[in-house]
Amino acid sequence: MIINSDHIVNSKQISSTVSTKTQIILAHTSSTLEEYFTKIEKRYYGAYDFVFTFTIGQDGAVYEHYNPRHFSKHFNNMNIDRQIISVALENIGWLKQNTSAQNIDWKGHIYNGEVVEKIWRGKNIWAVYTPQQVNALLEFLPLLIEEHNIEPNFSGNNLPMADPHKFKGLLNRSNYMKFYYDLSPAFDFELITKMLNKHKQPSQ
Repeated sequence: MIINSDHIVNSKQISSTVSTKTQIILAHTSSTLEEYFTKIEKRYYGAYDFVFTFTIGQDGAVYEHYNPRHFSKHFNNMNIDRQIISVALENIGWLKQNTSAQNIDWKGHIYNGEVVEKIWRGKNIWAVYTPQQVNALLEFLPLLIEEHNIEPNFSGNNLPMADPHKFKGLLNRSNYMKFYYDLSPAFDFELITKMLNKHKQPSQ
């Protein structure tokens, strides 16, 4: 699998410490990928230090932003941040309708793509994740699991957990706190569960 390294961040944006990983956190960018690249490269004059380890574009391209053995400030808690590899899908997230019945994102930009309608956490319209990026994610996750010896477990939902930092395996960012909206109800979580079940079979 080809991993794009065109948008590697600088040393000011990540910890110099190398750490053992126990979790893969699934999230989304809440913006277009172009907007996200601009943010991590230019915000705070190149010192923005909340950076996803990897992003996956709507076209299925996978981008590495720093060596996953290091970490960024995902939750501003070193004990949690150091154990995480984060993978974010390019996705606007929740949407609402304006007075013209057009779907708009949280910045007020009109969104003309496909949507899923489901009430969750006070929102009911969600931008879809594309088949290309979902397929890329399902291909990429086993590589991360193998390389970093992550346990092939998945929360299977986007509900808050009592002690998410103790979980070993794959989580949605929304499993940590109720004000996160990713991954959203537009994602079919069963696809990850099925992938992990296949991943477990050879060792059984």
